[in-house]
Amino acid sequence: MAAALFASTIHGQSSAERALTLTALAAGFLAYVLPWALAPSAALTLQAYDLAEWASLHPAQAAASPALPVSLLLRAQLVLLSALMGLLAADAKRRWALLIALLAIAQLPPLEWLLDPGNLNYRQQMAMAASSLILGFAALRLPVSRLSAALIAALSLAGIAAAIIGAQQALSLFAQLNMTASAGAGPPLLCGSYLGLALLSTRWLMPRQNADSQTKRAAAKEAAAAAS
Repeated sequence: MAAALFASTIHGQSSAERALTLTALAAGFLAYVLPWALAPSAALTLQAYDLAEWASLHPAQAAASPALPVSLLLRAQLVLLSALMGLLAADAKRRWALLIALLAIAQLPPLEWLLDPGNLNYRQQMAMAASSLILGFAALRLPVSRLSAALIAALSLAGIAAAIIGAQQALSLFAQLNMTASAGAGPPLLCGSYLGLALLSTRWLMPRQNADSQTKRAAAKEAAAAAS
């Protein structure tokens, strides 16, 4: 399956280009599970998913508008990565769809949500899981084109902004509770992953669209010449 995915990312790329693209995407997921907040206590050294859960317990977060803003920014990273997976898939889309579906399932709230449907944290988790599934599947339907390249760049830049703001606000919650914490390796690695994907999409998708258009025009001219 991994070999099929490796061969299916962005139609027309060389092996080296595919490797760079998949490495950047994989780095994004790795960054999400690396520490985002480093605290003296190992129990409070948290990766993004656990940091979002911890932030949801802060009293000020429930009263904010929108509710649980720090958790939202941190959880939105998986939504963006799901959409990017869909945009980067050129072939073997069923396999990519399976990965997107599994990622959405992993974001679902616990079964206690059925007994407490008004819980803001559970509702946000459900919304993020649904968004990952919908946006990921919608992205799979888009052909490789200028539009997909622009969307990859836009989502990557949005991810950088959300990661920086989310990490900073999460650390401010520690400070509000008179707790010591510093940024971990997760946020900078994720920003680097997004930046790499944005640059790769601009470098490889847009020029290929121009090349495809030129090839089609040349073929049309040849056909016209042969007909005359």
